[in-house]
Amino acid sequence: MLFNTACYTFVPVVAGASPAFGAQVRVQLTPEGAQQLAPNLGPGAVAAIGLLSERQPDGSVVVGVDQVERLGGARQSWAGVNVVTFHPRHVMSVDARTLNKSKTRSAVIGGVLGVLGVFALALGMGGVSGQAEGPGTLQPP
Repeated sequence: MLFNTACYTFVPVVAGASPAFGAQVRVQLTPEGAQQLAPNLGPGAVAAIGLLSERQPDGSVVVGVDQVERLGGARQSWAGVNVVTFHPRHVMSVDARTLNKSKTRSAVIGGVLGVLGVFALALGMGGVSGQAEGPGTLQPP
């Protein structure tokens, strides 16, 4: 349950640092990059999300893309060109996916409280058996 409720967020990679190969990254595109990469990512792409597979000497990043973020923030699973090279002039920023501890903690606490609430409700209803308390006839209303 803890892994299913974990919340992740993308944070900018610190200048001079590089995420580990195989890390999930979001590459945010410049307007020029969105235009130049439209044949690979489709029209209206503003970011690509996937696994970092290579960082080239010229600063380009190679990503195995599995999602594309469109104008307006909608994300789309991507089955088009999977491995895309992003040249530095096409990249606004590279963000790495990290665990958001506070959101994860809140989700876990909320889940646990929800389960406890269901149990408390079930125990509270446990005294009702549906049988009459004793022999006799029912009183008219």
